[in-house]
Amino acid sequence: DSSFYFFLCMKRSALLFRRSSLFTSPRYSLGVVPTQQVRWKSVSPATPEGKDEEGNIKPKAGANARGYEKEFFEKFYYLGQSKPGVVELSKTAEEVYKQQKEQIASSRAVGDTTGAGATGKTDETVFSIEGQNYNPLTFLDLEPLKEKYLPEGWPGRIDEYEFQWITRKETMCRESSGVIMRTLNEQRENGFLTSKGAKSLFIDGLNGTGKSIALCHIVLFARAEGWLTLYVPEAFKLVSQYRIKPSKTRKWIYDLHEGASIIMEHFKKAHKDKLATIKMKTSLPRIEELKPFNDSQTKNTTLLDLVDYGITCDNPSEVFVALRNELDAVTEYPVLIAVDDINCLYGNTGFMKPIHLREEKIAWVYGDEISVLRALNRPHKATMVNGTCISALTTGKSIKHFLKDVGEEVFKDARVEIPSYSYLEYYGRVMRYLDSGDLLNSPTVMTEQYIYQVCCARPKHVASYYATLI
Repeated sequence: DSSFYFFLCMKRSALLFRRSSLFTSPRYSLGVVPTQQVRWKSVSPATPEGKDEEGNIKPKAGANARGYEKEFFEKFYYLGQSKPGVVELSKTAEEVYKQQKEQIASSRAVGDTTGAGATGKTDETVFSIEGQNYNPLTFLDLEPLKEKYLPEGWPGRIDEYEFQWITRKETMCRESSGVIMRTLNEQRENGFLTSKGAKSLFIDGLNGTGKSIALCHIVLFARAEGWLTLYVPEAFKLVSQYRIKPSKTRKWIYDLHEGASIIMEHFKKAHKDKLATIKMKTSLPRIEELKPFNDSQTKNTTLLDLVDYGITCDNPSEVFVALRNELDAVTEYPVLIAVDDINCLYGNTGFMKPIHLREEKIAWVYGDEISVLRALNRPHKATMVNGTCISALTTGKSIKHFLKDVGEEVFKDARVEIPSYSYLEYYGRVMRYLDSGDLLNSPTVMTEQYIYQVCCARPKHVASYYATLI
């Protein structure tokens, strides 16, 4: 009986395997092109257009004869030459393609490697920093700006999926970021008055569209224009990589000393000169750990003195909370508080409550129960006299608790979306890879179109895909 049962199982498995092989191509069973077969090769000799003996469509002359490209060519033959009956194409998609094709052709004709020649926006300089102009569809080299303007480090995970394999640490200047910068300028000119439209902004968008890069560019803009900017590029680390301790000044609240110390250290590196000119307007809590600073505080004590003490003292969390309250009253410079991954600061964190403070089952600490996070997760309640807040959301965590605390109507009113690449932006990025020598051989038009659609035109996915071609 057991041998017969084993025979039936083997026969059924063989039938299922045969059935799956009939309906699924072995090369595309996972929907991903194998990276081993993706290599830049020299252009093959011209082949006659038309169909072969089996009736399959042949690639155009000069196209690289790669398997995935042939399949893409057969599915989207209209990209090279519209042929009725081969692929049924919607009118909208065809019109968009024709418009983009004309723009690309015009930019290629004048030798424009960024694709900006077809938009006429190259003269719109939003700001300048260290001799570099921020113009849409151009590139900003971040390497010479890191030490002075970005002591917090690279934004997001760009170092993992792009900066590790390209020669120059460049990011594209996009019009969507320029719109936000102009909005901040307008708020500054209007005195940050709510009656004149001043409000906190939330950067949102799909995964990989460049929200963290946009926030980084805005921080560079603010610091280049003389703003006092508190920048937290990776807020998820505050709820996952450090340790908490019960607060000594507030019941049922926890401190995050290491995270507070790191934030203040970066803040000092970026704005040491400005902090030295701003006098303190409040005082620290009267506890034993902060007694040395309280005893030495005078009318001439500056925010630089406060930050210096917070970096080295035993209770940096209380000092950071005091610094955050001081920023609300700063009038010497416009103030910007920029937080990436803002929705990670709401709801459950990665910290468990101490055993003596929780029930028998595991209880997680909420973001509102950590003093440092409470000082950062209130952009919608900003009370700054001369400044505003801007935050970017992450798709790595739910926004349920974020929306519950902020309010859906407030979020919709302050939401700014970062879109995917337009084809001109995508084409400019690819040409930049070629000009800098990161990509040795120029991809065919068919390959460009294939990668653009496979990656859904998202900058992060485009960079990750081209990383496999190097």
